[in-house]
Amino acid sequence: MNDELQRLEAEGGIIEPDAPEKKGASEKQIMHKMMIALSKAGARVFRNTVGMAYQGKAIRFTEPQTVKVEPGDIVIRKARTIKAGLMTGSSDLVGWYPRMITEYDLGKTIAAFVACEVKTEHGTLEPEQLQFLKVVEQSGGIAIVARDNDEATRKLTEGGGIK
Repeated sequence: MNDELQRLEAEGGIIEPDAPEKKGASEKQIMHKMMIALSKAGARVFRNTVGMAYQGKAIRFTEPQTVKVEPGDIVIRKARTIKAGLMTGSSDLVGWYPRMITEYDLGKTIAAFVACEVKTEHGTLEPEQLQFLKVVEQSGGIAIVARDNDEATRKLTEGGGIK
């Protein structure tokens, strides 16, 4: 079970996947239940929240000011937008499912999950980045660390390369 599922389970926000469906269950409850079920079936899935937020210099007000803010309000100076998630319309859960190639796959093109970590000439992987790439690789995906386009495309066609 991945870290997100463990956190949700610890917070009591997960419904057991085998429990009967409650009438009027929220999408969030259904999604958490589905994440556990897919995980138990061998898939590795992640919540893909798509949205937009602002970042900039945040100033928290503790007292009302002449700009008519209330206690707890936040003003973001020089705000700029940040987009989160893969893209508008992308699925709520994304990830991969390791599949053994069988005779039923003959003549089919099978998609492999690709994870590419981009680094500068002297950039190094963080432990969390390396762990993610290793899990992708162990699950049959293509894990790549690349410093330029040529290295990325070479490693892609060779089936991956973390080093």
